[in-house]
Amino acid sequence: GDTNEYMIVVPLDKYAELDEQSAMIKGIGAEAAAALTAKTAKCLESRQVFISTPQAGLSFEPEKGAADVGVFTRRRVAPGRIDDFNNLMKAEILPAYKKTGDRTTTSQRGLGANVNDFVTVSWFNKLSGLDKGPSTTRALGADAAAKLNSRMAAIAQTVEQVVRRRVPELSF
Repeated sequence: GDTNEYMIVVPLDKYAELDEQSAMIKGIGAEAAAALTAKTAKCLESRQVFISTPQAGLSFEPEKGAADVGVFTRRRVAPGRIDDFNNLMKAEILPAYKKTGDRTTTSQRGLGANVNDFVTVSWFNKLSGLDKGPSTTRALGADAAAKLNSRMAAIAQTVEQVVRRRVPELSF
C-alpha cells in the first residue's frame, strides 16, 4: 500500500454528532482550526469521507483495545449476495478466527461509499504477527482454506488488501 496514506477514523454514536462543532474546533478554536485545515490541505493528494458501520456479528474480539497493525481486506459483495456473505462469515470464517484466537473486525461501508463493500481487519500487536500466515490457513489447513477462499470469491471480490499501522501519537 501507499506508505504516505493516512486514515482518520472518527467514532460516532449518532449522525447528529456531525451537526456539532468538530473535535478540532472544540480543542483549538475555530480560527486555529481553520489555519490548521488550510496548512494540511496543502499536504493532501486526495480525500474520501464515508460512513462505516461495525458488524458485531461478523467480528471476534477476544481482547479489545488498540492494536498496532491491521490487515484491511475490502471485499465487494455481489448484488443480492449480502446474506450469503454474512452466512459464510458466521459459519466458517469466524470459527477459524476463534480457533486461532486471532482478533478480527468487520464493518460495512455506507453513505459516501459502495454499500456492498465490507472491510474485514485482522488485528496484530506487532508486524511479526503477519509471519504466522492467514488465520483460516492455520485453523483449517491449506487445502480447506483454499476451498473456503473459492467459496468467498463466488460471493465477493477482493477490491484491496493493505497493511495499516496505528500511529499512537496521532491517535485517541
